[in-house]
Amino acid sequence: MSQGEYIAPERLEGAYNRSRWVGQIFVDGISTESTVVAIVIPDEEYVRQNFKTTTTTSFEDLCKDEQLKEIILNDLKRLAKEYKFKYYETVSNIHLHPELFSQEDGLVTSTLKIRRAGARQYFQDRIQSLYNHGEKITKPINVEQQSKL
Repeated sequence: MSQGEYIAPERLEGAYNRSRWVGQIFVDGISTESTVVAIVIPDEEYVRQNFKTTTTTSFEDLCKDEQLKEIILNDLKRLAKEYKFKYYETVSNIHLHPELFSQEDGLVTSTLKIRRAGARQYFQDRIQSLYNHGEKITKPINVEQQSKL
């Protein structure tokens, strides 16, 4: 990260994956940025049961819904606070992707671990756009301020 901090994205993914809204998650960062962003594949069954819309819509359309994105992002931020993540480990923006990562698309291994290099390449433009359009979490001034994140 831009402060010279190293993050272990797999550890973050393990915690963020505890959200009921999340089916799969890929956390990534750009070395010039101060936070991480994520590609989230929502848990379709949970979303359909708990996110109410006025129309019947495809899962792909649901993944474009800004309100759903906000709900999931807020839940990820709640988990970051619960796990006492540092500001640079807290997801600052997400993209909702409607299709699970699979071996067929080359994004997971036979043991269902994310192929980080492949996912990073596949979502490169999306990850960059998350930084360009996302809300930024600024570095806390003191420990008290950091605990409020």
